[in-house]
Amino acid sequence: MQHQNRINNEELPLQKKFLPIAFGGGAVLISCFLFGYWQYNKRRVAQEAGKIADYQARVAETELKALRAQMNPHFIFNSLNAIRYYMGENDIAAADDYLVMFANLTRSILENSEKKYISIAEEIRILKLYIEAEMLRMPESFNYEINVSKDIDQQKTLIPPMLIQPLVENSIWHGFAKNENDKGFLQLEVCQKNGNLYIMIDDNGAGRKNHKVPAGIGNSMGLRLTENRLKILNHYHRENGSLKILDKKKGTRVEISLPLQQI
Repeated sequence: MQHQNRINNEELPLQKKFLPIAFGGGAVLISCFLFGYWQYNKRRVAQEAGKIADYQARVAETELKALRAQMNPHFIFNSLNAIRYYMGENDIAAADDYLVMFANLTRSILENSEKKYISIAEEIRILKLYIEAEMLRMPESFNYEINVSKDIDQQKTLIPPMLIQPLVENSIWHGFAKNENDKGFLQLEVCQKNGNLYIMIDDNGAGRKNHKVPAGIGNSMGLRLTENRLKILNHYHRENGSLKILDKKKGTRVEISLPLQQI
């Protein structure tokens, strides 16, 4: 009996030493488990967020491609109307010139339609082709001027393709179409403002309230498409782009502001 008591008395200190170690080890194991579970949950949430962001980006790109696809037929429709006009006037030489210019334009548009961004130089080149084609269709109806600020590197500064052209088209077709008394003037300016790319399209046409659209050429689809493209870019890519339409006493001014992007 005394021997058993002695053994028990000897084991008590060992138990007292072992219990804190056991509790400590258990606490460490539980902490490791909880930390591992937290890390797993964190990775899972990050992966899900990444999947959602990737899905949203794909949706945005699909929507932008759809808008570009709508824009190109709109431009082609208007150009074919001009060719039809020349054919109706039996001006075969002018129709042939317009067809050549139209072919160059459509090739450039198709080449750029799948790109997210092109250089300002390329956008301006396409604009000049387009405007010259419209001047063939509407001889002596308007003049134009394009000014790109010297602080803009036209080869390295980027812009979504075909962003300006629908607005220029809108000025010509809706602003100058019935401008019988006064010669139209279209002015395009590209510069930097407050670290952003600033684009201004100004015309002295009939204005939005008074414009008379010839039958068969549609309405201001290009303007709506540009607005929608900017909304999508802002929503999914945080571009912070803006579009303002200002009604002047005679004519319309459109201002676009985009974050300055360069290669």
